[in-house]
Amino acid sequence: TQNRMTLVKAYVDGESSLEDISSANSDSVRKLLQYGALCCDGSVVFGAGGKEQHIGDPTETSIIVAAHKNGMPKEELNQRYPRLAELPFDSDRKLMSTLHVLEEGETVMLTKGALDVLLDRSVSLLTSEGVVELTQERREQILAVNQALSSQGLRVLAFAFRGMPGARQVPLVDERDYTFIGLISM
Repeated sequence: TQNRMTLVKAYVDGESSLEDISSANSDSVRKLLQYGALCCDGSVVFGAGGKEQHIGDPTETSIIVAAHKNGMPKEELNQRYPRLAELPFDSDRKLMSTLHVLEEGETVMLTKGALDVLLDRSVSLLTSEGVVELTQERREQILAVNQALSSQGLRVLAFAFRGMPGARQVPLVDERDYTFIGLISM
């Protein structure tokens, strides 16, 4: 074994369908992968002949590889959207958060972690039509998708974001009021 994971499916848009992770994903999955890669500490060095050197947590490097295959190398993402601050992963919180300035000049906290924790802290949902309220019906649908993926032996990770105008640090109390983006399974 190589201690590597591979992303398999993504769940976005609050729809019931899953999208296979490929090298040509939808815009919604590409945004999920972009935000996910920015919220990772790992790195992957791509060498000659397709050789890859994974540095760091296998979960994080699998996200970085999927983003890379979709034309978003982590180095370019880091240059374009530098990390301003972070709250490292903590097994008690089951979350990791990073702060970035995105293309619109908006400061955003990106968070990845356990679905139960992140879903409890989310108030809205990002869809292809925009941000909508995260209703109880949508929460149940997300939980059902998570259960279906988990029952296939897949590891599932959830992603969300929150606008943080002008912020330069990320206090723990700000890990709330998220817009839920989606799930990835590996």
